[in-house]
Amino acid sequence: MSGKILRTGGLCLRPAGHRGMALLLVISVISLLMVVIMQFSRSMRLALVETVRYQERAVLEAAAQSGIAIGYAVLRADRLLNDYDSLLENWAKLQDQPLAAPFSRGAVQVRIVDLDGRFPINWLIEQARAGQNPGAGSDSGLTPEQAREMFLRLLLSGEFAIEDEAQARDIVDAVVDWLDSNDDDSPYGAESSYYESLEKPYQARNGMLEFVEELALVRGMTPELLYGNDEKSGLAEYITVHSAKGRININTAPAPVLLALDDRISPEDVENIIAFRQEETSSGRLGELSWYQGIPGWPGDIVLDTRVITIASSAFLVSAEATYNESRIQITAEVNRADNDRLETFYIRMD
Repeated sequence: MSGKILRTGGLCLRPAGHRGMALLLVISVISLLMVVIMQFSRSMRLALVETVRYQERAVLEAAAQSGIAIGYAVLRADRLLNDYDSLLENWAKLQDQPLAAPFSRGAVQVRIVDLDGRFPINWLIEQARAGQNPGAGSDSGLTPEQAREMFLRLLLSGEFAIEDEAQARDIVDAVVDWLDSNDDDSPYGAESSYYESLEKPYQARNGMLEFVEELALVRGMTPELLYGNDEKSGLAEYITVHSAKGRININTAPAPVLLALDDRISPEDVENIIAFRQEETSSGRLGELSWYQGIPGWPGDIVLDTRVITIASSAFLVSAEATYNESRIQITAEVNRADNDRLETFYIRMD
């Protein structure tokens, strides 16, 4: 009887089973619509979030690029003021003055680092002195022998994760072999034959480094040594691959680099150098290449080779970090400030 239509008076009644089926169908349609609406709403929210993120990134990128432009302008203006560079100048103090970004809740911080205050690692080989770097001359800059001795002293300064002198010598020779154009092993070094025997083989560069990070490929160069750990500094902060003249700026060099300049220099001598160049009253004196000889306590028998030290820099690192809400973008550039005040960009990257 469930499939028949019943009549009662003037009314026509359908069986209860059909009414239940219709109700289930309505509920199913409503449920499907709710799912579609919820999915659409979720998609719209994601699209909105992505749009906001895209807008924030565009604003951050523009702000960071503006910071780089500010850094470049400061470096150009600095050359017009004098012909030397020190940590008392405006470019060195820029990082202490966060700049207000052109939007609310945002800021741009610009930092300039003098790369000529770091150890020029490419000068471990003669190729650097032979004119491969812009401005290099055969009568100036570190000789390969001086560079190797200085690099060894730098590694043994106590600042880095080096166990002993034997390990330090291994690293010096390994870096030299990585850079030089021949395939002759140094006493403690490694040429392409070693690297080609590894599980993931590769060849030595046999040329000058383009990036400090490439040192991670050199035998013996551990991440702890190159980038530091909780107890030791990273070597990457004290070396540079960009040095036009192979000279180290004594006005800006950090303590480990100063200590490595000469084996007769003591930690106390380094402290005296740093203390003197931090005094505002010393600003005028820092324009003289021999200023260090006049500081209190300096050993009279130590005269640094004028071919390997300088007070004027050309290679700089410029970084600009833009922050907005909880987002950030950092742009880093390494540049060469030529004698004509023109800035040449070695490379630029965004993080």
